[in-house]
Amino acid sequence: PSVPWINAGSRRCLNSVDGGGIRGDPHIAFAHGGRADFRGGERKLFNFLSVPGLAVNVRTEESIFKLHDARLTVNGTYITELHVCALVGGSKRKWANASFWASELNQENWGWRLINGTCGGQRFKLGKGGFKKCEELAVEVDMASATFSLRDWTITARGNHVMTRVSGPKHRIDVTFTASGEAVARDQPHGVIGQSFRSATPRN
Repeated sequence: PSVPWINAGSRRCLNSVDGGGIRGDPHIAFAHGGRADFRGGERKLFNFLSVPGLAVNVRTEESIFKLHDARLTVNGTYITELHVCALVGGSKRKWANASFWASELNQENWGWRLINGTCGGQRFKLGKGGFKKCEELAVEVDMASATFSLRDWTITARGNHVMTRVSGPKHRIDVTFTASGEAVARDQPHGVIGQSFRSATPRN
């Protein structure tokens, strides 16, 4: 199925068998097709992908916003934080952690401290144009987006404004997940979106 809210490059991925994503307040596009709406909670954490050596969790916040030319008032939620936790370095068993914060986006929708994290206990921060490699985990920041790559899994977080906002966060995070190679067969993924990779048929 077509996923109109994804840009051209990501749409090709989400229409294949190896991609899924979540956008807006929030709407889910599962791997292999299928869609769902997702209602989070105020500052609640949810696991969206879990495989051996990698977990991706998101935090949601409640928001009041308008739709349909301000005729409809919605009490919904947006993703405002994304947290990646990875075990890297083989026998070193080193922990790598990286977090994307929507609150660090400015009015022009970019920031100098979008990402903070640790690599083997050593702290780092990344902003526009930043890059960090921690063993197998690579983190790269563009303007309002960041890509996390590890062992055939790629997670892309994109910051955006909360339009027609009344109260709540000013920015949100949209997320896409892609798998390549033997990632799905090898890792048997779990999580809200991760589990959809394991089914060859659409889930709704």
